[in-house]
Amino acid sequence: MNFYAVAATGGNVIRVDAADAPPAVDPGFTATLLPAFNGWPQPPSTNATLACTGGALTWADARTLAELLADKLAELAAAYAAAIAQPVTYAGNPYQAGPEVINGLKDTMLRFAAAGATPPGFSWGCLGVGGVPTTYADLQGIAHTIGSRDFAAMGNLQTKRAAVRAATTPADVAAVTW
Repeated sequence: MNFYAVAATGGNVIRVDAADAPPAVDPGFTATLLPAFNGWPQPPSTNATLACTGGALTWADARTLAELLADKLAELAAAYAAAIAQPVTYAGNPYQAGPEVINGLKDTMLRFAAAGATPPGFSWGCLGVGGVPTTYADLQGIAHTIGSRDFAAMGNLQTKRAAVRAATTPADVAAVTW
């Protein structure tokens, strides 16, 4: 596969075969990446530029700071969604804890709230085990465990979002991780 870079100034095209070494270019040369290529490290994003600094070719992200900020915020939102969908452990048993499960747990707790108890023989699904005998207090404990986990994840998300919004350089944005 060939790699084609188009110089930012002058429109010069440099062709580099995968087996070739990086071409010698003048310092300060910037090229826009067109297709990916084999044999060299992949660029950091599909919006990468190839730059020559001090005679060495390096990758840089060509996105604007605004684009980096938006992409990082989306990345953090996805990480949050993944974090709150993870199972939780209550009383030594693992339970699913995604949005559908939470809605089912809320509905179940509402049904039994007036009595403050579950009926005899009631069980709640446990990962890898099936139904586990469950009291109303157990339902509350599962809900509390999920809520505590979600509250911590939301606090982390808010902290990370604030750091992204305060970022003034691409390096500041890249430094923010889940």
